[in-house]
Amino acid sequence: MKRLGSFLMASGLIGGVVLGIGVIAGVKVQGVPLLVAIGLGKLTFLAALGLMGAGAGLRRIALRQEQRETASLAPPDEER
Repeated sequence: MKRLGSFLMASGLIGGVVLGIGVIAGVKVQGVPLLVAIGLGKLTFLAALGLMGAGAGLRRIALRQEQRETASLAPPDEER
């Protein structure tokens, strides 16, 4: 699950970077009105954020599972 989380975060990062470069470079989509292109850019940005959030959530769940497994394998502390 850790790998999937990392993959989702990387995908979101790549999508956001590509969108940013496209906006800075002034890329125009042929045959699409300006307002539709702006809407598509916003949807792409939200999708990138969603991918990064989902990836971070999956990594956090995986880390918690690992911590629980290592805690259950550790010998109990002896009280004096």
